[in-house]
Parts: sequence; structure tokens; C-alpha cells
Amino acid sequence: MITSAIVFALFHPMYLVVTLISGLILAVITFRTKSLIPAILTHAIWNLYVGVFFLYF
Repeated sequence: MITSAIVFALFHPMYLVVTLISGLILAVITFRTKSLIPAILTHAIWNLYVGVFFLYF
């Protein structure tokens, strides 16, 4: 899980610490649910939230 979180963070170098923590959370979600779908949906919802937030503020 740590390795995948580090790789995830390296793809988002501007926010290294935040994406490292997010990567760990998404890895735990994947591990607990035994499926990538909840982690993918979580990532998509987060991207939508951040996109809307930065669009209006």
C-alpha cells in the first residue's frame, strides 16, 4: 500500500504530501473492499469537488 501511495503521489508532485495521504486512504479503501471501483469513485468525486471549488472561488 505504501508503494502504491508513493507512486500515486509522484504523479501529483505539486501536492506531494496531500496526495501521499490520499493515496494511502485510497489503498486502504481498495484493500478493505477488495475492489478498485470504490477508490475510483472516491477519486472522481474528489476531483469533481476540487474542480467545482476552484471554478467558483
